[in-house]
Amino acid sequence: MPDQPVTRSPGRPRSAATRSAILDTATALLEKESFSRISIERIAAEAKVGKQSIYRWWDSKADVLLEAYVERALKRLPAVRKSGDAFRDLEQLLKSFFSSVRNPAVGKTIRTFIAEAQHDAEFRAKFHDVFVVTRRDMLRRAIVAGIEGGDFWRSRSSLISSTAPSGIACCRAISNR
Repeated sequence: MPDQPVTRSPGRPRSAATRSAILDTATALLEKESFSRISIERIAAEAKVGKQSIYRWWDSKADVLLEAYVERALKRLPAVRKSGDAFRDLEQLLKSFFSSVRNPAVGKTIRTFIAEAQHDAEFRAKFHDVFVVTRRDMLRRAIVAGIEGGDFWRSRSSLISSTAPSGIACCRAISNR
């Protein structure tokens, strides 16, 4: 099979250091500002990059802020380690979800995202995928592992219940508890 020619996307190559500066700046802004007070221009200025550098990776402010939240803010939280005990694993996962909301920076960010989601349907869909679906899938995997291990009963409600904690976490974030 002949070698394929190497092609490069137009423009300057992407810089990992620039990307990191953008995400660090977006995370810092999320921790102190509301969504509406953050702009691509402000992120670029504070990260000391051009706006076009941001648009090389992300299509919108919502995209960069959600990625900053996932890659920077959430990664600061302690990981949940599997113990082999389905009840303990599920309990630790739920404690992790709720303790993350009590983290001032994460709680503020979630409140900011919830507020923005009320006005922007496209952002609401992205936030749902990042916040609700991710947590639901993590809980669902823990519940399924417990069912498969014989620790939990198999029922429709056991899988449906995997969505409830995200709603509770949102309510706790809104009420700052």
